[in-house]
Amino acid sequence: MTAYEFLIDLRRRGGFANLAAAEAAARAVLGVLATRLDADEADELAARLPEPLGEALYRPLAAPGQVPADLAPADLAQRVAAVLGIGDDVARSRTEAVLAATVEAVPEPRLRRVLSRRPAGHTAPAGHPEPA
Repeated sequence: MTAYEFLIDLRRRGGFANLAAAEAAARAVLGVLATRLDADEADELAARLPEPLGEALYRPLAAPGQVPADLAPADLAQRVAAVLGIGDDVARSRTEAVLAATVEAVPEPRLRRVLSRRPAGHTAPAGHPEPA
């Protein structure tokens, strides 16, 4: 899958106005997710995502004024909201759209490990069971 195909799919899933908005959401979600990954996990996931989207995993994002270590207790969508400067409901839908598109782009065993790190309260993307 190319980055363009990933973003087209993400735009459709998330109802984004354009590909730039879809890419910004993908980079934000992946960057926030990166704060929960170790180096090997980031490498593994980045290798499966189309370039340049995988690069977001090497640039962990914290909310303005926070460092990644401060974010562990916070909800993933709330962190995405802070990074993008959007409301929690919009961030939640964008986060779920990015996670669902990522499920399609990455082999299930690798993704199950990564998604198992989601904060409590986030459900698995449609059609994909909770990690064991």
